[in-house]
Amino acid sequence: TSVDLAWADDSSEDGYELRIYDTYGELVFEDTELPNVSGNNNVSYTWDGSGVMEEGGVYQFRAWSFRDRNDGRTYISATEDFRGAFSYLP
Repeated sequence: TSVDLAWADDSSEDGYELRIYDTYGELVFEDTELPNVSGNNNVSYTWDGSGVMEEGGVYQFRAWSFRDRNDGRTYISATEDFRGAFSYLP
């Protein structure tokens, strides 16, 4: 079973970091090297949630856009604090 996540594209990004938290705020998944998106208004990601998602569980995803430069990674923007909350009901 999988969940489709989406958020608005930041047109000046080099990529995205995505993290998913459970009801208790514990990190249950992360992918810190999502590629940039070009030509779309939204970014989408399908999370399979295997071994993590529980029926009736509440989760939240957060995404950060970034630029990679010679002096390191700079964060540009992030999803809203409560926008990414969802309940898993298969």
